[in-house]
Amino acid sequence: MRLFICTNNRINWVDYYKAFSIFLIVLGHSVLEHEQLIYFLFLFHVPLFFFISGYFEKTEDCDVKNYLYKIVYALVIPYFIWNLLCVIFAWPITIRRICGLVVGLSLWNAASWFLSVLVIIKLVALMVKKNMFKSAAITITILFILFIIDYRMPYYANLAFMFMPFYFLGMYGKSTINKISQYFENKISVNILLFMVGVTMLYACFQYTNIPHTQAVVSFTKIVWLYWLTGFLGIVSMFFLCISFNNKPCGIVQAISISTLFIMCSHFEILRRTTGYITNKYGDIFTILFVILFFSMQCLCIPFVMRYFPILAGRKKVK
Repeated sequence: MRLFICTNNRINWVDYYKAFSIFLIVLGHSVLEHEQLIYFLFLFHVPLFFFISGYFEKTEDCDVKNYLYKIVYALVIPYFIWNLLCVIFAWPITIRRICGLVVGLSLWNAASWFLSVLVIIKLVALMVKKNMFKSAAITITILFILFIIDYRMPYYANLAFMFMPFYFLGMYGKSTINKISQYFENKISVNILLFMVGVTMLYACFQYTNIPHTQAVVSFTKIVWLYWLTGFLGIVSMFFLCISFNNKPCGIVQAISISTLFIMCSHFEILRRTTGYITNKYGDIFTILFVILFFSMQCLCIPFVMRYFPILAGRKKVK
């Protein structure tokens, strides 16, 4: 299997979108002296992935059994595998912690919450596709109440309501998104301009929040309308940046794109324990350089992982 060889049957802007987004996720989990950069990234970097996950969700009816099988294989199994692989960071192991992991009240891999929340949102999407609108409405209402209560729920169910709009934006906006990408793919200067406008608006929102409010947004518990706004601005900005590369396929970018789950779940515990020391000792510049080096090493591991342990990326073996 040659992962770093370009293939022609892919949507190039999506590959760049996922590659850039996962790097922002990795950078956002580092420890920097100037924390404003981290706060800024937290305004939009997670919505990027819920949106692109929804983009690949088909709106037509589906076979329930096959749909649930894909969820279990691509999300549920990797969720528990990655938490078990990070058992060393949860030491000492007790019966209470094991039970907490099983029922979703504790995480041994801090980044894996994304997987459990995505499962919940995909189940709501399934209800909608099967025309189970009453069940979907009841579920969304319950998720809204859990979000308002702001209490840590099993598998982070209290966060599902927060990210659901981004998922459905990608799911039901796909046809419009495709038309826009086709229209703008050769208008590079316009794309860059729109990207810069989006980033400027994001920065304006960041200045509006101020530090205490930004910390509230980071915790996903306050100013929900602002988080939806900044998430949308981040999605639009990243979209216009990436469609400029729609005619420029890249093998490494494609490899990163299909392995974002592996990268997402394999960096957090290590970076949180190393970047703090590097920042205190050498400063932010060296920390960012280390993050880039670490991200590059993760990319070099992709061929090995996808050949022998593709389940770590939520995928099956590719011959």
